[in-house]
Amino acid sequence: MHLLVQELRPSAHRPSVADVFEAVKTHLEQEFAQDVKVRDLADKFAISATYLRRLFLQRLGMTPKHYLQQVRNEHACRYLTYTGMSMKDVARACGYADEFHFSKAFRRMNGRSPSDYRLHASAARSERMITAPTSGGPA
Repeated sequence: MHLLVQELRPSAHRPSVADVFEAVKTHLEQEFAQDVKVRDLADKFAISATYLRRLFLQRLGMTPKHYLQQVRNEHACRYLTYTGMSMKDVARACGYADEFHFSKAFRRMNGRSPSDYRLHASAARSERMITAPTSGGPA
């Protein structure tokens, strides 16, 4: 009977919902390049996949899968803007199996191809550099 009472009593060691959510979110942000499955993620954090989806929908308005796509997209945009990495390397660095899947996902989220995005980002960066005020102008 004593063991049953112990099992039913809330544990001080059990993480809060907020802690679990933040841990999963951080995991996705750090491991975005890995092949992440919601079921595996739920198992890792000892919650059901259904509960994990509900938690993300309540807190972010999107599923864990969509959040992962968003994180990957943010990294892809940075790689395309600030590096000369090939599309194949950007795709792999962002967790996509190949350029085709990367390009398809990127176009869906950004409304343009990765190469078109890079071209526009590069032009915008060049324009900012040209129009940026310089410090220490003529005296």
